[in-house]
Amino acid sequence: MIPVAKPYIEEKEKEYVAQAVASGWVSSSGAFVDQFETQLAEYLGTAHVTSTSNGTAALHLALLGLGIGPGDEVIVPATSFIATLNAIFYVGATPVFVDVELKTWGIDSAKIEKKITEKTKAIIVVHLYGYSCMIHEVQAITDKHDLFLIEDNAESLGASADGKKLGTIGTVGTYSFFGNKIITTGEGGAVSTDDTALMERITMYKNHGRKTNRNYDHQVLGYNYRMTNMQAALGVAQLEQIDMFLSERKKIENIYREQLADNIIPQEDMPYAAHVNWFFSFRFKGSVDVPMVKKLLYEAGIDTRHIFSAMNTMPYLESFYQEQAFSHANLLHAEGMSLPTYVGLTEEETTYICKTLRGAIT
Repeated sequence: MIPVAKPYIEEKEKEYVAQAVASGWVSSSGAFVDQFETQLAEYLGTAHVTSTSNGTAALHLALLGLGIGPGDEVIVPATSFIATLNAIFYVGATPVFVDVELKTWGIDSAKIEKKITEKTKAIIVVHLYGYSCMIHEVQAITDKHDLFLIEDNAESLGASADGKKLGTIGTVGTYSFFGNKIITTGEGGAVSTDDTALMERITMYKNHGRKTNRNYDHQVLGYNYRMTNMQAALGVAQLEQIDMFLSERKKIENIYREQLADNIIPQEDMPYAAHVNWFFSFRFKGSVDVPMVKKLLYEAGIDTRHIFSAMNTMPYLESFYQEQAFSHANLLHAEGMSLPTYVGLTEEETTYICKTLRGAIT
């Protein structure tokens, strides 16, 4: 089976993790944690980075650090992985959904302002599948209305807008290093910001509400959202190879775009943006039975993914939000698909995927 994602774990990763184990620092302190945070901040071009236990924790911490809570509203795109939504509920705030647009698949900036109320405190944008959303257009809105801008950059590490790395444009950025992401720490995440006071609050919340690790004075109700030294060691090894990772993923994208040009409508960059490849994702041209195509590909040994469902349709929301309809979000889920994209996927395998996909839709 060709998986949809596969982590690239080689000798450097094994060596660094072994060093972390040998050091005796296997939990949330150790040299690799500091090194990972420093190197990630340098890569992003931002003042502050703190590592977290996962990307969901990073989102939760961003909202906590900004003081968002009950009675506040947070505008969010209808299409994303559910963690984007759950973090809003964790702090007791209310999500306000906005449909996505069909170019980048990010939040449609033209539909935001009519959703802003006196309760609105922030807008979360999601850079989906490696592509920048309409970030400059959204930033103009947050500046106009004095709102926080949170970038959920779990899927697009390395992508940029006007040369500035995604995640560093708004008030705060969040990242995921799950096993299928651009780089991985197994489970893991991070928060970035140029705001020193905000970062101090975020690190306090992630560390049981303590300002330092050396005392038991807990200033706030905090959480244990810390990354371990072993995870960070894996992250350092991965980050040192990120340029190679992105280059290899680009080669896969080029094959897909060339061999499937007659069959698909891929995501597009904003004029000012440069994407990376998380999962190569697209909509089909014409009428295609997507579930059947997925079934045929699976039978041929190829794993794929649907595009995320509109978040308001989740069963746990019952009738609270399900009556809302977001035509573009629903269209992406119905007509879209993600194909295998990972370092180590060969040209022969990629060509086989393209040939099999073309056969499945004819």
